[in-house]
Amino acid sequence: MFMKEISAIARYWYSYTHRNLETSDIAGSEHSIVMTLANNQSMNQDALSDSLSLDKGTIAKALVKLEGKGFVDRVINEDNRREKIVSLTAYGKEEVGKIFGVSKKWKQDVLEGISEEDQEVFLRTLLLVSQKAKMLAHESVGKDAYEN
Repeated sequence: MFMKEISAIARYWYSYTHRNLETSDIAGSEHSIVMTLANNQSMNQDALSDSLSLDKGTIAKALVKLEGKGFVDRVINEDNRREKIVSLTAYGKEEVGKIFGVSKKWKQDVLEGISEEDQEVFLRTLLLVSQKAKMLAHESVGKDAYEN
């Protein structure tokens, strides 16, 4: 089954980035948040939660830590006072450069020896499986789901 391999790749990536970012003051679970913010300029906490498929409490706790470390700023949205807009600080953007470098090296090394065509097929298929998994995770469970 492919779940074992997907889980293993994620664990290996985590170990690799952790080892290569030891000088950075960022925990493994915080990488995803920082990378998402780097790709989106700024976003509210709910959008961040949805984007990463993490619950709002997990995001809030991680953001408190990241804010304390100087990686992010959280600002109350003037149009909706209950909403906080999150963005990277200058320090956070600097650290993201290091994270992107490590991630780029990982991708380069892990895909070495695999043809560009096979890489494209693999990444396209992985995206389709990921999208389908997200849809299924958010879908209501029907009675027939238990009958198979």
